[in-house]
Amino acid sequence: APALLRLAGGHRPDEVLARLASGSGFLALTGSADLRDLETRAQEDPGVQAAASALVHQACKAVGEQCGALSARPDALALTGGVARWEALVDRIERRLSWIAPVIVVPGELELEALAEGAGRVLLGLEPPREWSPPRAEAPA
Repeated sequence: APALLRLAGGHRPDEVLARLASGSGFLALTGSADLRDLETRAQEDPGVQAAASALVHQACKAVGEQCGALSARPDALALTGGVARWEALVDRIERRLSWIAPVIVVPGELELEALAEGAGRVLLGLEPPREWSPPRAEAPA
């Protein structure tokens, strides 16, 4: 929390949200959010290696927290998104979590499928259309 407070210091909440939404993670730690580039750089770049280690640690920690709140072991753990294509990271995460449950890897984010399903729900009248845009800093009034 102290790091977050330092980040927020002197900035409006919308500015902090914008920075967290689009300027954090690998981009903030390595200067790149291109996972193919980072996977290549990780072979020799200690900064990318440290960022990858941080991601593995945080992902495993988050899964452990969530599993601790369950009343039984989960049937499986799923790794998805673009990072699921980075085989070395997936291997490290799987080694640390496989004692909890089998790890299933589904590379990609299935964004188009999710958009199509959402459009179908709107067209069928099951839910109203919604609009989402990432938070961005607004100019001071």
